Amino acid sequence: MGTVFVAGYAAGLRLGLGVTLVVGLLVAVLSQTSRPCTMQPVRAGVAAAAIVAAGLGALLTAAGGRPGGDAPTHLFEAVTALASVTSITWLIFWMRRTLRMLHGEPTGRLERMLTMGGWTVAATAFLAVLRKGTATALLVLTADSAGRLAAMLLGIATSVGLGWIVTTAATRIGPGRLLAWAGAALILVAAGILKDAVHGLQIAGVLYGPDRLAFDLTAGIDPASWYATLLVGTVNLTPRATALEITSWLAFATLMLGLYFGPAADPAQGSDRDAIE
Repeated sequence: MGTVFVAGYAAGLRLGLGVTLVVGLLVAVLSQTSRPCTMQPVRAGVAAAAIVAAGLGALLTAAGGRPGGDAPTHLFEAVTALASVTSITWLIFWMRRTLRMLHGEPTGRLERMLTMGGWTVAATAFLAVLRKGTATALLVLTADSAGRLAAMLLGIATSVGLGWIVTTAATRIGPGRLLAWAGAALILVAAGILKDAVHGLQIAGVLYGPDRLAFDLTAGIDPASWYATLLVGTVNLTPRATALEITSWLAFATLMLGLYFGPAADPAQGSDRDAIE
């Protein structure tokens, strides 16, 4: 019973963190860079994604789907993951540009940027919730015991609490530091989502190398341990990964961090550096 509970709790926490961390950081960014009304599209995006994810989970369950199931399921998860990476990547550079614009751009142009950013954040939140929400619904609906279901729900509740802590802490720092920390965090999260997409495409047979491992540390690291769960739930660094998965993670993270923190190619470079410091 103890093993079942720990495994169920870890699964719920891992899936929940994949949503609450992204949404929490996005809400923190909007709380400092836009008007309160911009939060409405975000709430609508999260609610719509939750409804769609629950419906998809129910349909997959009725069709005999199981967590980690057939190739079409993996392909769906990979496609939604790629869409999420695209949205987060666009958003990261929108954040940098918008926070730079806070230091002297005309009010009208700034307001247009903030409104557009609100809907971009809404789309990003929608994709984040849809991607993990469908997997969560499938996992909950196919739980084979009441104990496992309770453990998964407790794990999800814990992830919501951790997401609230992240959001609260992020809203208490200045816009410049928020830019640096949230940008870096979202880049690492997006790298993990890209790794997840590569994994799904490999399992679905679209990409080669599902058996070509870069490393396998499962003999010494319990995937249900608290540290493994946090790493997988946040940046998707798993104890076992293929060469293509870890290469995509490292390449994306390195390239994006270099572009994000590299010298600005515009006149606002000085003010941007001042904001970060």
